[in-house]
Amino acid sequence: MTRWMSVLLVTTLIPSGAGAAPPATAAEVEAAVKQVRAEFKAVSGLIAKRKLRRATVRIGGGQNPNVIDVHYQGGGERAYERDPYACPFNLRMAKLELVQPAVGPTGGSFYFDAAGKLVFADIHGTDMWGTEGFMTHPPDRLRVYFHEEQAFRLLHDGAKTETHDLPLMRDAARRKQALRTGEALARYGRRLRDALRVLAACR
Repeated sequence: MTRWMSVLLVTTLIPSGAGAAPPATAAEVEAAVKQVRAEFKAVSGLIAKRKLRRATVRIGGGQNPNVIDVHYQGGGERAYERDPYACPFNLRMAKLELVQPAVGPTGGSFYFDAAGKLVFADIHGTDMWGTEGFMTHPPDRLRVYFHEEQAFRLLHDGAKTETHDLPLMRDAARRKQALRTGEALARYGRRLRDALRVLAACR
């Protein structure tokens, strides 16, 4: 069931927990990429089959309308009967279409695994994400793969398509920029997830 909400998303950053070590070799990067792609396919399949609940947040003024389309897993009546105080809200995908005043449109989709961790981000448009030199023109697109909410691969579609695997980058300045980009997107994804949990009345 679609829920319409017009509220301000205000939240604080909650650090992700420690987990398995990030990929460090070319083989480990490719294995991690396969895991992310499998998760992406699983979430996309659930959305296509309408197995996830959906909510839409519309917020912003007339000149900067913003829309957040949310797909999440929530408990059914039996779950509430078992535990009336439970708050089953597990974000799997959030798609944003935003307009920055005097700048222009931008958008992005953030994908989360069954445990609620950010695994993939696909963004485009003007730079509001802290991507710095990776996105300098509105047509640019950036796809970022995460392991334990740490970016390890960036695909930048600009004048040409560039693949940046963080563990394998030798250019120190470019690697530092890629790290900042990944951290900015991970931070945004976590804040978005936590804000939506607040809206779902989950502590």
